[in-house]
Amino acid sequence: MQLSEKHRDLEAAKSELEKAVQAVLTKGYQVENPVTGARGRIKLEEHATPDQRVILDEVAALRSRVDQLSKSTRRLQQKSRDPNVEWYRFEVFPERTTTVEALANRLIDYFGTRIIVTSTAAGTLFVRSSEQISDEINEVPGVTRTVALGVEVSPSKF
Repeated sequence: MQLSEKHRDLEAAKSELEKAVQAVLTKGYQVENPVTGARGRIKLEEHATPDQRVILDEVAALRSRVDQLSKSTRRLQQKSRDPNVEWYRFEVFPERTTTVEALANRLIDYFGTRIIVTSTAAGTLFVRSSEQISDEINEVPGVTRTVALGVEVSPSKF
């Protein structure tokens, strides 16, 4: 690196530092970092209106659901790599009044970590399970019929 490049880098760093200091000194600036974020959440929870409480409860439920699904996905991914696991495959057809997305969510709610649900852009819904669930799957509200597609022994990709 030549002296002129170092000089430009130094000048650029000074300029960036000056901008940061000016931003902090402007009227109404509020510090944002993990500590202030946590303090803000605590304050919100302590002083939340009933409407805000509903939203906070929904956000907490969604976080819990995402965590649960993440754990389930990791377990299923590990299981899917086991060449000794047999996967029962089904094509599932929703009732006319049920969307593919709604049916996929119902299946996940019903079976939890026992299944893998995938859908195509064309609206076809596929279910894989390491258990024989053909009788149970038809009990899920919104399922009009299922077609067993056989057993797959090779590892599945997600």
